[in-house]
Amino acid sequence: LGYPLPLDDGEGHVLNQAILIASGQLPYSPINVAPYIVTNYPPLFPAIAASTFRFLGEMPVMTGVTVFPGLIVTRLISVLSGLAIAFLIYRVSIKSGGNSDTSAISSLLFLAMPIVYFWFSIGKPDLLAIFLGLFGLYIGIANLEKGKRFYLALIPLILAVFTRQSEIAPFLALTAFLFLKKDKRAVTFTIVYLVSIIAVTLILQIATNGEYLKHIITYTRTQFYLPRLWSTWSFFFLNASLLLVVAFFHSAKEFSKRILSPALLYFCFAFLISLTSGKIGSDLNYFLETIVAAHILLAVFLNYLLKEKVEFSGSLIATCLVFLIALDYAFIHDNRKYSYQPDKDDRTYATILVSMIKDREGPILSEDEGFPAICGKEVQFNPFIMTELSKEGIWDQTDFVNSIENKKYDLIILRFDVTNPNHEDKPGLGGYAGWDRWTEEMELAIRKNYKNYAAIPLRRQWYLYFPLRPEIIEKYGKPGG
Repeated sequence: LGYPLPLDDGEGHVLNQAILIASGQLPYSPINVAPYIVTNYPPLFPAIAASTFRFLGEMPVMTGVTVFPGLIVTRLISVLSGLAIAFLIYRVSIKSGGNSDTSAISSLLFLAMPIVYFWFSIGKPDLLAIFLGLFGLYIGIANLEKGKRFYLALIPLILAVFTRQSEIAPFLALTAFLFLKKDKRAVTFTIVYLVSIIAVTLILQIATNGEYLKHIITYTRTQFYLPRLWSTWSFFFLNASLLLVVAFFHSAKEFSKRILSPALLYFCFAFLISLTSGKIGSDLNYFLETIVAAHILLAVFLNYLLKEKVEFSGSLIATCLVFLIALDYAFIHDNRKYSYQPDKDDRTYATILVSMIKDREGPILSEDEGFPAICGKEVQFNPFIMTELSKEGIWDQTDFVNSIENKKYDLIILRFDVTNPNHEDKPGLGGYAGWDRWTEEMELAIRKNYKNYAAIPLRRQWYLYFPLRPEIIEKYGKPGG
């Protein structure tokens, strides 16, 4: 948690949003003028982080070896949200047909899952959004027979949407359940939910001069590729195969009996939403909610085995299932392969990189937005999304390319060697996966006007480019020195 630099490509992006909010700005600005940044998340998560910075009286800027508050704050939000999710898995499982033992086991297995272990340390909105959505689902399930108290579920469900715009599976599950049961509350529940979201969205639209929806919908609507969907889901299934088999088997069993619970519907909607992982730029976070819902169904299925089968054989099957899933998580899939594990050398190199960034007087252009943000520099550019928008003709890159040609930036930090014609950012090596984060025009401008002076090995190799200005050459020598 205390590592000063980002552990994931999106951490710095979210941290920068929090910094902007803490300084009194809404991070949804026009993209036709610098800085060229798309804010792809609603404001709740960065607003909570920003409030923490303001409460502490400190901005997340690294000074010397001090890394607090920095990324620790955003990561702690994720950790606390993840622990709360584990508790809610326990509570929802009990309300949905699990007993206290199977619910506790399933909750602990969730915490042990490698993908979950990795995402706990990432300071991004995903876990907070899932926590809020799951909390709303729990309130709804717990108050199904309690009249108007059921509507209390709307509060966290609405907050969830303003944490991550795709966090709608719990709402859909509760709404579908009400309509299937012909519950009169279904229409009111749906109307209040939609009207509340529309009202808050209109306020944000007005406050940002019409930019909010462009950022969270229009600009983030990246291309969908079936090969990408196959790649992400194959990886996910291979690393959660037994859990998913149990969840799908239990779902099929319940559907065949026409037994549709909110928990079962939650899994179905979470699964459907995870199919959007075919989008360019998708990651393991697209599967987190499916994992949560699957663990709830696991608890219910384990209790079914204990109740419906002959006592000995049911207990034996349930015990074997738990053992095999735990074995799957603990031994078959090495959890370290999912995440960057900084060591002593990484911290040393991080200090060197921070020192080099802070030594620059002018603006910094970094492929990882967290590098300038954590050093108190203004983030200039969001490479992945802006490059996609340029390809789609939504954004004109001319002014940005000119700024590179005019050597505006005192330092450019890339994750590839721009002089290598076969570098990994080329579309040919993974174009559908979104590796091509810079246009050819941007790369050409960097090659002509900047030279690589150093490479620093961190989570990946980072190449540092200085502008070809006389004063830079005089101070640092010729490139390669």
